[in-house]
Amino acid sequence: MGKASRRKAESRVAGGRPSRAERRRIRPAGPSDADRVQELLELIVWNDPGLPATMAATLRAGASPASPAGMRLLLVADGDDGVPAAVLTAGPPGEWLQGLRSFGPAAQIHMARRVVDLEGVAVDPGRRGQGLGALLIEDAAHRFRNAGYRLMSGTFELPYGDLTGYYEKRGFTVLPPGKPLLLRIPEGNGAVAYPADAHMQQMWRSLAPGVTAPGGIIDGVL
Repeated sequence: MGKASRRKAESRVAGGRPSRAERRRIRPAGPSDADRVQELLELIVWNDPGLPATMAATLRAGASPASPAGMRLLLVADGDDGVPAAVLTAGPPGEWLQGLRSFGPAAQIHMARRVVDLEGVAVDPGRRGQGLGALLIEDAAHRFRNAGYRLMSGTFELPYGDLTGYYEKRGFTVLPPGKPLLLRIPEGNGAVAYPADAHMQQMWRSLAPGVTAPGGIIDGVL
């Protein structure tokens, strides 16, 4: 994950296409949501503990979350009372972008417009099991797919719960603990790695036809 969050376990929910009424519950976060968004983001254990406050301050100021290249989303799912009950943040894949530094800015921008990292999903503890996290993931995937993105990646850490089954229901391929994600680079037919330690599990989901992983290397993205 670009922000290196460590997701806590969320109740498992069955998959399925959200209804129109359900989709209306999902929306981009706005300035009036800043305090609530911060509360929800603080349910995630981030490498940078100040990140929820920083993102909330940016939202409160009416600015979009910063991104040097590519698209970034901060979505909320409203509960029945109209108050955000879940939040999702997604943006450029920082680790992979770092791995492309030697190829230059153009290659990094190209990747940032083809690959999105699912940085974090948090659901109010009292609202888990209602499918809000799944709705957010599907809505985000739809938005990025329509913007021309081809791959969604993500990470979770085992000390905070094994989410393999949950994300597999969301269409992700989840790798074994410690295995890095490998992405094919057209130049020289090489690959760039998204590293993982022994307590991390990486995952990926195709957003476009033709994205496959022959030999464990994701192809058809760049």
